[in-house]
Amino acid sequence: MTATGYLDALFSLAGRTALVTGGSSGIGRAIAGALGRAGAEVVLLARNEDQLRSTARELQDAGTTADWIAADLGDRHALAPGRGGDGAVAFLAGPGAAYVTGQTLFVDGGFSVT
Repeated sequence: MTATGYLDALFSLAGRTALVTGGSSGIGRAIAGALGRAGAEVVLLARNEDQLRSTARELQDAGTTADWIAADLGDRHALAPGRGGDGAVAFLAGPGAAYVTGQTLFVDGGFSVT
């Protein structure tokens, strides 16, 4: 195995889903792009539907599986069951939520947006 192949196998995010808070702009958008290039499926979460739609389209055009959820994390009920997905998120990343700042949550599973 080549060094590049070894590193790809070691650090690949293929088969994982990333929920990126604040994913429609700024740092969150950059994080979403990097995770997508590493092989993750990306779900963007932010408030602005137009920016979410644009960012998801840009990621898809670059070959990333991407979807989005428009919600305000400051509203506890915005992510109530039935408002988003019904699966597990592989990890959560992004600057948009104070309760996860600097943390990454790893969980096996997938995520679907209905």
